This record gives sequence, C-alpha cells and structure tokens, in this order.
Amino acid sequence: MSLFWPKFPHVAVVEMWGPIGGGSRTAEYGRLFRSLTEDATVKAVVLDIDSPGGSATASDYLYKALVRLAKKKPLIAFVRGTAASGGYLLVCAATRVIAIPSALVGSIGVIAIRPVLQDLLDRMGIQVFVRKTGPFKDMWAFYRKPTDEEQGKIQKLLDEFHELFVKTVAEARGLDLAKVKATPPAKYLRQIKRWRWTYWTT
Repeated sequence: MSLFWPKFPHVAVVEMWGPIGGGSRTAEYGRLFRSLTEDATVKAVVLDIDSPGGSATASDYLYKALVRLAKKKPLIAFVRGTAASGGYLLVCAATRVIAIPSALVGSIGVIAIRPVLQDLLDRMGIQVFVRKTGPFKDMWAFYRKPTDEEQGKIQKLLDEFHELFVKTVAEARGLDLAKVKATPPAKYLRQIKRWRWTYWTT
C-alpha cells in the first residue's frame, strides 16, 4: 500500500477489498486514514469497498479512524459489491454512501467460530498438556471442548460487540436505537437501502 499521492488539491481513493483482519494490514490502513485526514491537499476521500467484514476489533479501529477523517472532509463510501458486517460498519462512517443496485449491504451481527479437534487428536494419539493462571486463558483452545462457563463468557462478549454495532448504525444513519433493535434484519436491510442512500447505475 502506497502512502504517496500528488501534492495538489485532489480526491483520494482508498480501495478496501476483502476480509478485514488484524495485524499489519489494519495498521497500514490506520496510518493511511490518519495521513489523509491531515493532508490539506486531499479535499475528499472515496472509500471503494467490497468486503464481507472480518475482525470485530479491527473493524471498530478502522471505523473510528474514518470517523475522524469524516469530521474534517467529505468521505464517500462506494459499495461495488458487498459491505457486510465489519464492512458495513466502515460504511457507517461515510458522509454519503453510493451503492450499485445489486450490492449486498448490511449483516449487522457478530459471530465467533472455534474449531474443536479433540476427537481427531485422540485418534492420532496426540495429547496436549496445559498450565495456566486463569480459567479463561485457553478459552479459544482447539484441543478441547469449551466449558459452559466459557460459552457464557463468549456469548457475553458477542452481545457487547453487537450492542456497540447496533448503536453505531443507529447513530450513523440517524435512526432510533429501539427501532433498529426491533426491526427484523431482512426488513431493516430494505429500509437502509431507502434511507440516505444513492444508487449508481450505468
């Protein structure tokens, strides 16, 4: 990803395609958004997005960076294919959203996936010995099934992330929080496509 652009007034285009993950790629996008925010020659930013979402924490981190950018200059989100889950969270930071008619937009939810390979390891004769200092230290371990206590902890985390997600969507789109929570997902998706959205056609 290049952080260099012309030093005359222009509109910057940032391509964000694919899953949103943690690590260096998220850090690069964070630095890029900060640079665009501070660069006086950038008069507006277009976020060209096609993403199914990804890491909840990475999405929230980039969303906050985009909010700071949108406070200083116009931020236009162009959905070329999909803006789902964390991808939709990023779109919520935009001052205007443009989506092609066939775009998939929404999926306000949080999911946690944990593979359990305990039976496979047993068949292969592989044992895992663990020492830990807290009951949740290996909560995401693949070598055993989760305990009921861990399941409850995971669900609590998911509920907290989802509450933050729904609140962010309501504030960004100017909707009543209670109404957003009460609206079935399919109907809500149709509503967001009617409100404050511009459709681009050839």
